[in-house]
Amino acid sequence: MEINFESLKSLLSVQLFNNTLQDYLISSLFLTGLILLFMITKQVILFRLRKFAEKTPNDFDDLLVNALAKIGPSVFVVTSLYLATLPLELQPNVRSLIHYVFV
Repeated sequence: MEINFESLKSLLSVQLFNNTLQDYLISSLFLTGLILLFMITKQVILFRLRKFAEKTPNDFDDLLVNALAKIGPSVFVVTSLYLATLPLELQPNVRSLIHYVFV
């Protein structure tokens, strides 16, 4: 099976709503990477905060750890979606809607 790079290149250069398919592909990969990064970072931070919270006598840090643990994947998806759409060239009304919904 041989890959025809010219046809792939022409497919990725197809324009759709002022962006190429390559732009959408890059934004999709960026979206996926950000979601994974946020989820892994959350787990690392929670792991370290829990170890620290075990050593302290006060309850404030336990409260902080519990609050951070309740941040769900939907927050990461929404944040990542907002950031992934920033490089795309969108219509002004669509950009305003995204800004209004996410910010």
